[in-house]
Amino acid sequence: MRRSRELDLALGDRLDPAAIPSAGLRAQYTVEPFLNPVHQLGMPVLGRVASNRVFFLPPPSYPGCGRPRVRGRKIKLNDARTLPRIDARQESELADGRRTEVSRWDDLRMRQWPGQRLALYRVIEYQASGKPRYRRPLWLIFVAASREIKSPSPCEGRATYQARFSVEHSIRFLKGDLGLTCGQFNSTEAEGRVQVSRRDGGDGLLVFAGLARAGTDCRREAPGLVAER
Repeated sequence: MRRSRELDLALGDRLDPAAIPSAGLRAQYTVEPFLNPVHQLGMPVLGRVASNRVFFLPPPSYPGCGRPRVRGRKIKLNDARTLPRIDARQESELADGRRTEVSRWDDLRMRQWPGQRLALYRVIEYQASGKPRYRRPLWLIFVAASREIKSPSPCEGRATYQARFSVEHSIRFLKGDLGLTCGQFNSTEAEGRVQVSRRDGGDGLLVFAGLARAGTDCRREAPGLVAER
């Protein structure tokens, strides 16, 4: 997979290419029903998690009697008293006097996916005065494609997610600049506007585009796209 220029500048050649995530996910996708199938495809994933999520430590060793425990102690991200000992921590200074502190926990588990190890990252950005810039820290999880792949360092994990998120953010702003988020093509005033719609089918996402015509079904095909009929 090809790296982005921002990721190259931030990491250089320090990060193992096999550990570069295939996707930077939003919080609603960092759950077992989505992550498990992606993991089975051999794709490393880095994503954001909500600040009220709950994780677990690995299960303790089997005491020799009774049913073996599936999970260990509960960890609440919004309760610092439940957090275990930090496995790695790095700080970086920014040009305007601000700094970031990134911590990593190496082996945590999900409630619905207790057998899979994952790395947890906490990113705290401080102002030049020393006060936190945001009310809540940024929480990230990394799911490696295999146990042989090491998790990115704290600063590498933050830089990787920032590079991936900047791509998604650029697409979001581009859609707004092109007017694709609030287009109206059903009225007579829509004549001449470019019409874009999406349809989910069994063969993937199909994109249809055409020029809106008042009172007619005629559409002109755009280069590389299929005109809507």
